Amino acid sequence: MLTKVNFIIPGNTVSKSNSYRIANRRLYKTAQVKQWEAMASQIAAASWGHHNPFEYKIGIRARIYFKDARRRDIDGPLKSLLDSMNGIIYKDDSQVREINIIKDIDRDFPRIEVEISCYK
Repeated sequence: MLTKVNFIIPGNTVSKSNSYRIANRRLYKTAQVKQWEAMASQIAAASWGHHNPFEYKIGIRARIYFKDARRRDIDGPLKSLLDSMNGIIYKDDSQVREINIIKDIDRDFPRIEVEISCYK
């Protein structure tokens, strides 16, 4: 059984905390968040292959490279990242037991480097 997967999501991240809109008394994800999550899901699925989602507790390590040094919260992109892997790498993000995030700058290649490990 596969117990670890690594992949890179290129481009700028989206912050889910600032990416909702209210219409007709309902909360909606913006098109930008939906598009980013769809792209991230495709990359995760391609890296994961045809394996079944993890059923056990998991740990996530992510290194987020922003394009510049503007002030940003480190947890902003986290929820979108977790949602993008639901049903692909793991059944549900409630399985996440541990998260390690590092924030860095790469002006030429902003991205998120992701490593997911399964605890048995």
